[in-house]
Amino acid sequence: LRAESAHPTERSRGNAHTSEKKLIYVLIRLEQSQTIDSNKIFIAGLPTNMSEQVLFDKLCDVFLTVGKIKINRRTGKPWINLLRQKDNKCQLSGNAGITFEEEESVIEAIKKYNR
Repeated sequence: LRAESAHPTERSRGNAHTSEKKLIYVLIRLEQSQTIDSNKIFIAGLPTNMSEQVLFDKLCDVFLTVGKIKINRRTGKPWINLLRQKDNKCQLSGNAGITFEEEESVIEAIKKYNR
């Protein structure tokens, strides 16, 4: 799994850190003045063959260790957006976005998972 900044020009690469079978890279936007919310992260390299609910639950469990995930008012669930493939909306793309309540949670996620 790999998490990156939500801003495409600020993505970078790193070495994998393992926990269970795979784990997560987390990279933050470097410029706080960008219009992208600083309490969001983008994750790439997620499994596409895992059930949506299992993947959602795993991401929730992992990222709740660094801070509170914002609750989506419409669904009442943590704000974890599992993205789908452009050409096949039934298939997960292996990418996700997570919105935290606090920017400090993003910083903690980086400290913990960016190896």
